[in-house]
Amino acid sequence: MDRLSRFHTRRRERGITLALVAISIFALFGVAALLIDVVTLYVAKADAQRAANAAALAGAKALVDGGVTADPTNSASKWGAACAMATAQAQQIVLASRIGGAAATLPVGNVCYGSHVILPCAAVCPTIGSAGTGFGVNPQIGVTLQSAPLPLFFAKILGRAAATVSASGVAEGFNSSGTNVPVASRGVMPWLIPNIDPQHGGTMIDTTGTATDGRIVLPGPTGIIGEQITLNMGCLPGGCAALTAPNPVVGPPATSTFYPIILANPTAMGPSCSAAATSYERNLVVSNPTSVACGATATVDATVVPTAAANQSELDCRIGASGPGLNQNQDTIGPAFPFQIRAGDNNPLVSNASIGSSDVISTSRSVVTIPVYNAGASSPYLAPGAPVIIGFVQAFVESTIGGNPTIQITNVSGCSATAQLASPAVGSDGESAVPVRLIHQ
Repeated sequence: MDRLSRFHTRRRERGITLALVAISIFALFGVAALLIDVVTLYVAKADAQRAANAAALAGAKALVDGGVTADPTNSASKWGAACAMATAQAQQIVLASRIGGAAATLPVGNVCYGSHVILPCAAVCPTIGSAGTGFGVNPQIGVTLQSAPLPLFFAKILGRAAATVSASGVAEGFNSSGTNVPVASRGVMPWLIPNIDPQHGGTMIDTTGTATDGRIVLPGPTGIIGEQITLNMGCLPGGCAALTAPNPVVGPPATSTFYPIILANPTAMGPSCSAAATSYERNLVVSNPTSVACGATATVDATVVPTAAANQSELDCRIGASGPGLNQNQDTIGPAFPFQIRAGDNNPLVSNASIGSSDVISTSRSVVTIPVYNAGASSPYLAPGAPVIIGFVQAFVESTIGGNPTIQITNVSGCSATAQLASPAVGSDGESAVPVRLIHQ
């Protein structure tokens, strides 16, 4: 009887076990299904964060190329134009981004500015009387975006058919002028120009007396920013070998003089429009990957015998000009501060129909970085006959005639005497001595 009882009990337990297994399998499938939706949202969140970071960096780059970081007076009358310019660049990045396969959207108050942006964005463009101090010397831009509703597949059983994700990013344009932070830049032009303000006289970067902190002497749109000059080779006629080796640059030279310098590791190949035959010519048309830092000693390239034809050909190739002078299908820059860059017909993005001709763009191959040396023999930076880099000029190459480039100065970044001896340098991975960087909050 005991054996028979146990037999019937086990038969009844078999039904319970089957039910428990069925319920467990259903629960496992449910958890797995929900995990698929969660992973989908996590991937979309990563897409959103990348888009927000890219948009913030694009906006900050527009502020840098527009010259905002060289305006320590923080001109309130220019805030609206600067905001509109940078916001347009940030929005272009956002609207071209995909989040989980869907287009990104920009909620109200999606872009905000200031000298210290706090997320989530509360204020858009600063106005007179608003909290804070406007942009400040190192402007920050915050971007907040969200996805379109993303369909959920398995969460529908819980009554949730779709969800959105959002992300925010903050970027800053940093100008080292007046600080002890060292800077460096890749892609500098193989030119060395003197620390002389072309139009106002005196120096661009303060190096006199105790004021050796690299500040800009006459900053902003009423000072050096926006000045237009035509550069001329400093060792013509006869070539640079006619000068005293190894570093013949002693001041005071003419304000528009530049000297060719040696940059290590020039890129071997250039675009199809280039016919570069020397390292100097390749460095004219292709960005050199070697970083040049505050305090570096520049060496004049005594082997260079530049010709007007070579300078003309390589610079036209770089900026996308069809010939000498203005209006040759190259990118252009607006004369009013903050400066806007517009794409020319020969811009690669116009050629492949990504943008239209005359569209506003965040940067251009016409934007170049030029090292500055101190031309004064009494400078604390300069040993006799050894030009030391004390800062950088960011400029827009508008045109070239007879091999002589006409540039518009859009930014200046000075090095302090202390910064020249410090390391590591900020911006060493970027092609600007006024780098943009993400701010993590």
